[in-house]
Amino acid sequence: MEFPTLGKQCSYPLCRQLDFLPFTCDDCKDSFCLEHRRPGDHECASAQAHEPTKGGHTATCPLCSQILPVPAGQDTNARVEAHISSGCTKKSAIKVHKCDKCKASESFPIICKDCGNNYCLRHRFFSDHACTRRLAPPRRQVGPFLIDSHITKTAVKAK
Repeated sequence: MEFPTLGKQCSYPLCRQLDFLPFTCDDCKDSFCLEHRRPGDHECASAQAHEPTKGGHTATCPLCSQILPVPAGQDTNARVEAHISSGCTKKSAIKVHKCDKCKASESFPIICKDCGNNYCLRHRFFSDHACTRRLAPPRRQVGPFLIDSHITKTAVKAK
């Protein structure tokens, strides 16, 4: 044998096949080959004790969209009805933000940095909503002097 430590033998007493990709049983923690990997295939005693807790599925509440675990053997509709009767609260609707100019609705706020009002996508720019609280244009430092940016733009256009 070239690789004596590679792989494991199947733990099922009647098999004992050398398997290079063995499966581990979740219940008894032994290694098994492909043919004996399921608890029923290798007569697992631990699996029979845990059988009622395995299985089941999930359901989603139509009111609050919460995911509900449904144990094996229980009716899905009964589980959802029990959840609703136990005090399920309906999900709140999306908050609507209204434009201060045209009263159009948006699902997210668009706040003007200058005047602080809420606007829609159409009026989001200061030139579109005639922003009256527009701040002075930014200044930049050139040597020891502060120069307004609109002065330098007009000076460049004049040349």
